Amino acid sequence: MQIMYNWKKDASTGTQGGKLSDIWLNENDEMFLYIENTESLIARSQLVQQGANKNNNNNNKKLQLPLRKSLFAHVPQYIVFHYANKNEKSPDLPKEFLKHLVWKNSGSPLVLYKTLKYSGFSLTKNFHDPWLGIWIVSPTSMNIENLKLYQKINQFPSINELCDKINLCKNYRRMRKKFGANFNYMPTSYILPDECLKFKKRITKEGGFWIVKPPNFCAGQGIRVISKYCQIPRHLPHIIQNYLSKPQLINNLKFDLRLYVLVTCLNPLKIYLYYEGLVRIATEKYLTNSKYLDDKFMHLTNTSINKYSPQFVGNDSVKSCRGNMWSLQSLWTYLMKNNKNTNVPKLWTCIKDIVIKTILTAENSLTKIFMEKLSSSYNAYQLFGFDIIIDENLKPWLLEVNSCPSMVANTPLCDIIKGELTENLLNLVGFHLPNNIIEENEILSKIHGEEILFHNYQLYDKKLNSNEIEKHEKFLKIKKRDNYLSTILEKLTSDDVRILIRHEDEELRRGNFEKIFPTSITFKYFKYFEEQKYYNLLLDSWENCYYLRREIGIERLKKLCQEKYHLRQ
Repeated sequence: MQIMYNWKKDASTGTQGGKLSDIWLNENDEMFLYIENTESLIARSQLVQQGANKNNNNNNKKLQLPLRKSLFAHVPQYIVFHYANKNEKSPDLPKEFLKHLVWKNSGSPLVLYKTLKYSGFSLTKNFHDPWLGIWIVSPTSMNIENLKLYQKINQFPSINELCDKINLCKNYRRMRKKFGANFNYMPTSYILPDECLKFKKRITKEGGFWIVKPPNFCAGQGIRVISKYCQIPRHLPHIIQNYLSKPQLINNLKFDLRLYVLVTCLNPLKIYLYYEGLVRIATEKYLTNSKYLDDKFMHLTNTSINKYSPQFVGNDSVKSCRGNMWSLQSLWTYLMKNNKNTNVPKLWTCIKDIVIKTILTAENSLTKIFMEKLSSSYNAYQLFGFDIIIDENLKPWLLEVNSCPSMVANTPLCDIIKGELTENLLNLVGFHLPNNIIEENEILSKIHGEEILFHNYQLYDKKLNSNEIEKHEKFLKIKKRDNYLSTILEKLTSDDVRILIRHEDEELRRGNFEKIFPTSITFKYFKYFEEQKYYNLLLDSWENCYYLRREIGIERLKKLCQEKYHLRQ
C-alpha cells in the first residue's frame, strides 16, 4: 500500500517538519515507519507542553519567553528563532531577557538580520561583548580558538579541505581510486597547471567540451567553457572538468540545483539535508554548437549571472513552475508530470548518497582539526551549498561544494526559501542563553513560569574520564558491527548520555531538515571512514535499537537525566 505523507506542523518553532512534501512513500518503507514513530512522539510531547503553557497562561498569567524546553531534565532551554514577514512586528520581550540576545555583526545577510531582529537579538560590532553567534564568510577572518564556550560560529576550521575545488577533486579521486564505482558522481577533472600534459592528451584524442573553474571563486566568476587546449589558463591554478553536454532541460533551458546541507557536529558526524532548495535556470536555449560556448546565459545557471540577462524572469511562488528560478518541490512536480521515467524518491536517495560520500572524503582531516582547534563541540556548525546537475538519464552529478552559500535574497522566491531556511537552521543548531545570565535568573524564571537554565559547558565537554576512555578504546577495536550493537548500549557512561540527549533534542528541532546521517541504515558508509569514531558507533547502535520505538529510548535517557547522571564527570 502507498500513501501520501503530509508533514505535520512543528508547534514549537512554527515550521513544518519533514523530508519531502507531496512524495509517495511506501507504508512498509523504513523511512516511513521512522517518520511516523518520531512524529507521533513529538506530537505527544507538544500536547503536554501546550497543556502546561495553557495552564500557565490561564492561572498565572505568565509571559512565555521564546525558549524551547529540552526533552530532558537539567538541560538548558533552546532559544526559538522566527523569520519575520514584511508586516510583522517583533514581540515585546522583557529587557532582562533581551539584554542577553546579542549577535556579533560581521556583515550579516539581510535574511539573517531580519530573523535575528524579529527574534529579539541586537547586533554588536564589539568582539569583546558577550555575543552568542556570528556569521562569517571565511574562518580565517577571526581566531576561532578564542571563542567563549557559549558562542557559536557558522564555519568549521580548515573547511577549504572540502570546499576548495582542487582539494575536493583530490579527495574525490583518492576515494574513487580506493572504492571504484562506488564513487562515480563527479565529472572527470584535471588540476591545472600540474596536469596540463595529461589534459592535452585527453582533449587531443577525444575532443569534447570542458569547463574551466578557478579553485576558490563563487557566483560563476572566472568560469568558462572551452573546446581547445589553447584556451586553458597557463599559470594560475584552475580545475577543468568534463562538461556534461547532455543535461536534463526545462523548456530547452539548462538548470542546476542549489541544495543546503547542515553539519551540526563532526564528532559524532551529524548531517542534515534541507528538503527545499533552489532550481537555477539559464536564460538562453541550450545548444551544443561550439560557436555558442562563450554564451554565459546559455551554459551557466548562476542567478548572479543570469539576472543581468534581458530574458531573466523572477518567481515569487514556491509552487510555481515559471521564470528562471524555481523551488525544488516545483521541479519534482514538473519532472513527474513531464517525464514518465522520473522517480523522485530514488533521485532524492541518490542525492543524499552524494552528500554523505562527499563529506566523508574530507571527514578525517576536518574532524582532527575540529577536535584540536575548538574547545567545545558547541562552538561551530557548517551550512554547505551543494551544486547538483541532473543529466538526461536523471542521474545527479556533483559540480561543487560551497562553504558559505549565498544568503542574499535577490528574488522574491529566494527571500521565501532562504528566510525559512535561516529560521530552521538556527533552531536546529540550538542556541542556549549564556551563563552570564545568573543575575537575572530569578526574575526571568518568574516571568517564564519555570526555571531558566543557561549554557552548561559540561554538556559539550570533550574531556573523558578514565572509564570513558577505556570504553572508547574497547569498542574501537571491535571490527564486526553485530558485536558492538549488542553491547555498547548496555552500560551508558555520562559522556554517552550527553551525546544521546543532544541527538534526540536535535531530532525534535530539525524542522524542514531531514537527518541523513546517522540513521538506522547509514552504517553502510562506515567502510568509507579513514578512521572510525566511537561516537558514530554509539549513534549507529542507538538508531538501530530505537528508530522504531524512540519513546522507549527517550524514557531511558529521561530517567538518567532526572538523576543528573549526564552531568557527572
